[in-house]
This record gives sequence, structure tokens and C-alpha cells, in this order.
Amino acid sequence: MGYTRDQYQALLNLRARGLRRIQLGDRLVEYQSGADLDAAIKQARRDVAALDMATSGQTPYRRYGTFYRD
Repeated sequence: MGYTRDQYQALLNLRARGLRRIQLGDRLVEYQSGADLDAAIKQARRDVAALDMATSGQTPYRRYGTFYRD
């Protein structure tokens, strides 16, 4: 199950208030640390971006770095 836009916004609001416990749907989630909350926010951002791309008909893309050896 991916995160929804509302859940993403709720996580951002939680971070802004400095809290670590949130009710997401019928689940009560408590993050052990700020790093865990940041990881959840990062995943939620990816899920929302993928949802936006899917609904707009765009396909996801990746960028790869180029490395040169002298």
C-alpha cells in the first residue's frame, strides 16, 4: 500500500510540529526517531509523485550519471 497525498501532508505536518505519533486511517503509527519519520516522508513523496505521473499519463524516468576514467 502506497501513501496518499493526504497521508503525505499529514506526515509533513507531524514533522513540523515535532511529534512522532500519527493516526493514518485505522492505524496508529509511532516513529522511533526523526530519521524514521524522515524515511517515511521520503517514501510518501515518491508514492505521491508516482501516483501523479500515473494519473497524468507520464512514464517515470531515471537519470544515470556518466563517469569517465582518465
